[in-house]
Amino acid sequence: DAPGASLGEPAPGILDDVFIGFDASWSSWYHWLCFALPKSELATRLLPPSCAIVLPDYDRNPSLGLSHTAWAQSLDAFGLAGRVRLLGPGLYRARRIRFFWTEPGEPTDITQFDLYHDLFDGVRRGLRRRTDTPRRILIARDRTGQTRLTAAEQQVLHDAAARFGFQPLRFEEMDFHAQAETIANAEAVVGAHGAGLANILFGRHSLRVLEITMRLGGESVPRPWFYMLAHARHQRYALLDRDITPLTPALLDAAWPLAFGGQSWL
Repeated sequence: DAPGASLGEPAPGILDDVFIGFDASWSSWYHWLCFALPKSELATRLLPPSCAIVLPDYDRNPSLGLSHTAWAQSLDAFGLAGRVRLLGPGLYRARRIRFFWTEPGEPTDITQFDLYHDLFDGVRRGLRRRTDTPRRILIARDRTGQTRLTAAEQQVLHDAAARFGFQPLRFEEMDFHAQAETIANAEAVVGAHGAGLANILFGRHSLRVLEITMRLGGESVPRPWFYMLAHARHQRYALLDRDITPLTPALLDAAWPLAFGGQSWL
């Protein structure tokens, strides 16, 4: 506490009782959707209204990986629009800071809790059944600097997707409702490792997922984050490790039926 501050009121420039559910990578759709939103909603259920749920203010944070519309709609979908306190960049002090503690090396463990998925069940119940969205989706991420595949690998993947009736979509160009409802009404999705795959949290239990994985940051094994999400949702998940064997038309033609059960698996 600052000198002269009363017990019931923080000194100027010092926050009182706050909860922090976001992390340093919150501007990534994966980190925003998987951690910042559900942790903050869970905090609203457990903490008194006097505790401020703090989140970064979109309007004062440039170069984000999500659109303003998607950001605002997601806050509303998780019941946070009128509950959170938005902060701009800067250094803040608080008299009490609350957060959910997990093993530092395993922050994704929270995605395996039933209560975590109950939060997403609540969002899913507000999504519409749609007949105008594709049932088989290729998550396209082919903008310059946004893909982890080479141009040749992207072409091979897009060609295979077309052969098997998958339509490419760029989730980063879609608002929150469009992303969530598209996945909620889909039967199968394929994509290279990337934030857009986090939307499988809105997918049905019967959703089939094929992830093109690769080594990132010097790891010896692929990152398991989307397998963990699919497993918790009881979805059928398969991966194709790009670093073990190059992506070729023959490889994808062989892998696709194994992941999705052939062309007539409706």
